[in-house]
Amino acid sequence: MTHDEAIQQLLAEYKIAGKEELTNLFIDGISRGEIHFGIKVYSAMKHFYEHSFSQIIISDTGDCLKNDSLLANEFKKPLFDRRYTSFHNMDKHKQQEIMSNGISSPCHICSSSFSYPIEAEFGENNIYSML
Repeated sequence: MTHDEAIQQLLAEYKIAGKEELTNLFIDGISRGEIHFGIKVYSAMKHFYEHSFSQIIISDTGDCLKNDSLLANEFKKPLFDRRYTSFHNMDKHKQQEIMSNGISSPCHICSSSFSYPIEAEFGENNIYSML
C-alpha cells in the first residue's frame, strides 16, 4: 500500500465513522481493561487533510550542510507557507531514491514513509498504524 492509497482509505473511513460509536467502543474497552484506538484515529483524522506524498523543495547547493540548513529553515515555516513538490512531480532519480529507502525520505507533511510496511515498526504516529 502506498502513502497516497493509505491517505485515501483513512479519509474514506473517517467519513463513514461515527464518533458516538467509536466513543462507546472506547468506553466499553476500558471497562474490560482493553483499549480501542478508533477514537484516537478519529480525533487525528478530524484535523487531517488530503495530500499526496510530498517533500519540501530546496535549492541543491551541492553542500550537505547548507542543504540541511535550508531544509531546517523551511520546516520552521507554518505548514502552508512551505514549498512542496508531490512525488509525481519529482524527477525519476528522486522517485527511485524514495522508493528504495523510504525511511530516510518521509513525506514532509505527515512524516510517513512512501509505502507500507517499511514504517510499521517505527512508532504509532504514522498513517499506516491508523489503518
